[in-house]
Amino acid sequence: MKCPQCNSTMSVKTYVCDTCHSELTGHFMIDQFDKLDNNEKEFIKVFFKYRGNIKKVGDEIGKSSPTVSKMVDDLYEKIK
Repeated sequence: MKCPQCNSTMSVKTYVCDTCHSELTGHFMIDQFDKLDNNEKEFIKVFFKYRGNIKKVGDEIGKSSPTVSKMVDDLYEKIK
């Protein structure tokens, strides 16, 4: 995530437990996979499940092979 003020990379300072509200404070960098939304993470799981077989991935998610290939390219661009 980029700073809206200066466009530098932002970091996380505090993690909070949703259940007990315990806090962990420090300087935590967000890795590239934290940039992905839940749908993108689910897609990656399916991609791994079929070991990158574009046709099988497409069959499971109901998308054509060219669409799946484009999704892979888009995800790569997002995390590189």
